[in-house]
Amino acid sequence: SPRFWIPLAVMGFLHLGLLYGLFLFPRFPAKIVFGPIVKRFWGEAYLHYPFNFVILPFLAKMLRQMLSVFLDFYFIAVMAVLAGNVWHKQQLDNKSAFREALKRFFPLLSYSIILVVILFVIQKMPPYVFKTIYRSPLIANKNPEFLQIVNTTFFYSLKFISVIIKVFFIYTIPLLVLGGHSLLHSVDRSFQLTIRNFFITLFLVLIPTGLLFALEQYIKSPKPIIDDFFPEMVFFVLFGTEVLYLLFSFLVILPITWLYLDSLKKEESLVNV
Repeated sequence: SPRFWIPLAVMGFLHLGLLYGLFLFPRFPAKIVFGPIVKRFWGEAYLHYPFNFVILPFLAKMLRQMLSVFLDFYFIAVMAVLAGNVWHKQQLDNKSAFREALKRFFPLLSYSIILVVILFVIQKMPPYVFKTIYRSPLIANKNPEFLQIVNTTFFYSLKFISVIIKVFFIYTIPLLVLGGHSLLHSVDRSFQLTIRNFFITLFLVLIPTGLLFALEQYIKSPKPIIDDFFPEMVFFVLFGTEVLYLLFSFLVILPITWLYLDSLKKEESLVNV
């Protein structure tokens, strides 16, 4: 049903519309807002073509992170409610789905902030850990190539740890909006459901996260893209990345919600035996 896509369409309109707004930041009237910020942190040159495309990936990443923390969880919760309608073979009701998700807005917001803080702390660990490692007698006298291997291994290990953390929290949104549980209980149950369905849950989270990470690494240093193609190619890659992010948000929450409801059904059948 087209109704099922409405939350994703609204979420996409916000993401892609604001991304296009960033694309226009060197132009009037966006320049009034972004001009002083860009001048202060990057310099006057980055307000002009083609240097504006060099900082566009950073600005786009900041934008997505802001939306992810403060808004995306709500639309994902709406999708979870609609996925529950499909599971129970009920008529899709977008108004009801938006309303049910809105009732749980503050627990959902708390969940989003807690998860982001945990992931932020993990990502900020490397500088402190590296200082400790480099001062170690076992590492200090090693050659630069060995230290680079240590850096790379540690970097990707932290990324994988971040994925594992997301995996253990992934069922929290369906539990909040469909189960009506408290945040603490929802997180606890999410851990239990993840342990019970670990490999399929890991697969559902790891694949899209890995693909998005690869794209983000590719676009992180846009100068080769500008040199090999043309400056506007940076925007096209960012646009494609946002589209994939939106689709993955939908394609992950759908089976995750159904796995939760299937586990709930099995638990109820055991109780009734």
